[in-house]
Amino acid sequence: MKTSTVLLVATAITGCSVPANEPFQEPPVVASRAGVLRVSLIPSPATVSVAGHRAMLVAYNGLYLPPTLRVHPGDTIRLRLTNALAEPTNLH
Repeated sequence: MKTSTVLLVATAITGCSVPANEPFQEPPVVASRAGVLRVSLIPSPATVSVAGHRAMLVAYNGLYLPPTLRVHPGDTIRLRLTNALAEPTNLH
């Protein structure tokens, strides 16, 4: 059975390069069950360490890397976006 992946792209940070010896961290995966993907996302400001540098950015559920959403063709996505930012936001 084919699956599709929806990837939320984290806010880009300029001026930081990742050292070659720093391993890539796979984002957490949220997968559909019984034809439905249920996920809640809360974007909020956060200070994190990226390549040894502290950076202020938007985190999803407190994580720098937002989750990868895995669904099958025909699945229903039920996504709740709760904005914890000081300004309006959207999801695309």
